[in-house]
Amino acid sequence: MKIVVPSSTNAITVIPRTYGATYDLVIYNKSTRASTTLSSHPYTTNSSGEKITFSITDVQYSFDEDTQYRLEVVDITGGQVYRDLLYATSQTIDQVNNDNISVNNGEYTPVSQSDNEFIYV
Repeated sequence: MKIVVPSSTNAITVIPRTYGATYDLVIYNKSTRASTTLSSHPYTTNSSGEKITFSITDVQYSFDEDTQYRLEVVDITGGQVYRDLLYATSQTIDQVNNDNISVNNGEYTPVSQSDNEFIYV
């Protein structure tokens, strides 16, 4: 699963099963069940040529907050070469500092201290 940020430019790096010259990106929104195809999408490769990076701007496709997507990379001549899941969130993610994604971010705040008083009736 890859994390994307709504209303931003997202760089998605993949290692396809086979390499081609032209790729289409098919993005399927799991909430609305609508799919969008970005035809002949431009890409860059790393120095060894094994990783392909697609840059998706918010003008080309707008991701919705807290929504899951299915991504398919399709080689025009050879069919599907990669697929993955995407999750759109604007939460700060830093696994080194244990800042992970929380599905109830801002919904629940734990009480940090208690006086342990009991009421006897």
